[in-house]
Amino acid sequence: MTETTNAKASRGKAAKKDEAPSVLALEWSLAELPSAQHRAGLAGLVLMVRWLEGQPGGFAGTCRITRIDEAGLSLLIDLAGLGSLLDATYEAASEEEEYPSPWKNKAPIREVQKEEVDKKGKVKTKTYYVYPRIVPSGAWLVSYDPSGNGSKGGEWTALFRRMLWETFRGVPATRAPFEERAAKRACGLAEDTWKDLCRPPEHAVRLPSTYYLGAQANSADGVPFFDRARYQFLLHFWPFVASIYVPAHVKPQDGKREYVPYAIVVPDVAALASFCEELPYVLKARETRAIGKSLPEAAVLDLAIEGALDTARRLRERIAAREGRKDTADLVLGYEVHHVTKEGNNVRVLSSSRVEPDADTVDHYARNRKAFRHPPFRQVWLSNLIHGRPRHVAFDRLIATSPLSTMTFGSNAFRHDARKYFEITSNEAAEMQEENETPENTRDDSIEAIVYAVVSGYVRGKLKAKYNLAWEDVKAGKKSKKDYEEKKEKVAKEAFLAVRARPEQDFVSYFAGTLCSVPQFLDTKRYSRLTHALQGDTGKVRTLTLLALSANAWSIPAKES
Repeated sequence: MTETTNAKASRGKAAKKDEAPSVLALEWSLAELPSAQHRAGLAGLVLMVRWLEGQPGGFAGTCRITRIDEAGLSLLIDLAGLGSLLDATYEAASEEEEYPSPWKNKAPIREVQKEEVDKKGKVKTKTYYVYPRIVPSGAWLVSYDPSGNGSKGGEWTALFRRMLWETFRGVPATRAPFEERAAKRACGLAEDTWKDLCRPPEHAVRLPSTYYLGAQANSADGVPFFDRARYQFLLHFWPFVASIYVPAHVKPQDGKREYVPYAIVVPDVAALASFCEELPYVLKARETRAIGKSLPEAAVLDLAIEGALDTARRLRERIAAREGRKDTADLVLGYEVHHVTKEGNNVRVLSSSRVEPDADTVDHYARNRKAFRHPPFRQVWLSNLIHGRPRHVAFDRLIATSPLSTMTFGSNAFRHDARKYFEITSNEAAEMQEENETPENTRDDSIEAIVYAVVSGYVRGKLKAKYNLAWEDVKAGKKSKKDYEEKKEKVAKEAFLAVRARPEQDFVSYFAGTLCSVPQFLDTKRYSRLTHALQGDTGKVRTLTLLALSANAWSIPAKES
C-alpha cells in the first residue's frame, strides 16, 4: 500500500471518528461571494472538477457538480473526493536544477563541471551546483497551453508556475502542500478543510495572503483577517483562472527594458456557466512566440493595468468569433489587476486596481495595441485610454522630465510613435465622418490635424529656405536622401528644444512668430480654430506641437525602407 493510499484511508477513518456527514452538498452563488477573487475561485473550482473527472482511471471519493448555471453551482463532495481535488490542485514534481553559485547554508546534491565558450572565444570550465526544485504541475492549465508539448506544458505554463512560486508561495513556509505532493504524499490540507466545511455556514477561519491577495494574517494593528470557511475554500482555485503578465519599464539612463513581474489579472465573473465554457478556448488561442527560453512575448506589458485590456480583448475576440457580438459585460463585470513582485524574502504588492473597460475602449486597444514601439510613449497612451483622459495628456510631462536622447526626441521609436499618434487621430476622424455620412466635407479639421499641418509646413519651408532641400528633389534623385533626413531632423530638433524650453505664454509668441513665419495655407475656419485653441487651450497646442515636431523628424529605418 502506498503512502497516498494510507493517507486516503486515514481520511475515511477521521471522518467516521468525528461523526461528520459522509457527503456534503455545498452551494455557492456569485452574488453572495464577497470579492472578485472568490468569484474567480468558483470558476476555477468548476474547471478543476471537470478536469479531474476527465482524468484516466478516475479518482477516489465523490466530487461532482450537480447543478451549474450563470448564477452559481451546487457541489456534492466527501472527504476522499476533497482529498482528490486538493491533491490535483497542489500536484507537483521534484526536479533538479543547476545554479551558477552555491546556496547559502545549503549543500548541493552534486556539482557539475561544464566547458563553455566565453565572449572572447576561449573555452573555460565552469562549475554548476545542482539543487532540488519543486515544480507545481498547473493541473488543467497544461491542457490549454498552446505553446505546450505534451504533459509538461509550454511557456505559458512555466510563467504560471514561476508566478505561483514567487508570489503566493514565495515564502518557503507556505509551500508545504506542493512539497507533500512532490513527495507523493496526500495533501495535508484536506482533513482540516473538510472539518471547516462540515461546520455551520457562518464558521470563520483565518485568511492569510497565501490565499487572498491583499490580505494579511494580522493587520498592522494586530487585527486578524477572517473569512467564512466555505468562501475561503474557493480561494484555492482562483489563480488558475487569473491571467498572468510581466510588466516592463524602461531605465531612463540607457533606455533598456527591465522586467518587473508579475501583473495578475483576476476576472470578476458575472456569468459562471458561460465563462467556464469560454475560458479554455481563450487560453488555447494565446500567442506562442517566446522571448528567450520561457517567457511568452504576449505576456510582456508596458503597464500592469494593460493586462485588464488584454484579457478583455482575448475574451471579446472569442465571443465575437462564436456569437458575432463584441460586448462581454454580461460575462465579466471588470478586472482586478494586482502588480506583485518578490523582493528578497518579501512579496510586495506594488499596486492594485480595478478596471471596467467598455466595448469602445477594448476595441480601440485591440486595433492600436501594436501601433506603438516606444514603451514610455505607449505607457502614456495606455494610461490615457484606460482612465478615459484626453489623448494628449501627460505627454508634455514625459517630454519635460525624461532624457532627450533615450526617452523622447532622440529616439527614432518615439518619433515613429508620435507620427502614429497623428495617423490614428486622422483615421478616426475620417471614420467618424463616414459614419455621419458627410462625404462633402472629408477634411479633418481637428486641432490635431491643424497643428500637424502647421508644423509640417514649417519644417518643409525651413528646409527649402535654409538648405534648398525639398522632398520632390529627393524623389527625383536630384538631392541626397540622407542629407535631407539629417537636415530635417536638425530643423525639427531646434524647434522642439525651443518649444520645450518655453512656458505657455512664451510658446504662443513663438508659435505665431516662428512656426507661422513660413507660408501656411489655412482657410478662415482652420485659422479661427487654431487662434481660439492657442488662447484657450495653450497647453494642448504646445503638447501637440512637440509631438508634431517629433513626428516630422521620424525617418524610416534602413531595414524597413
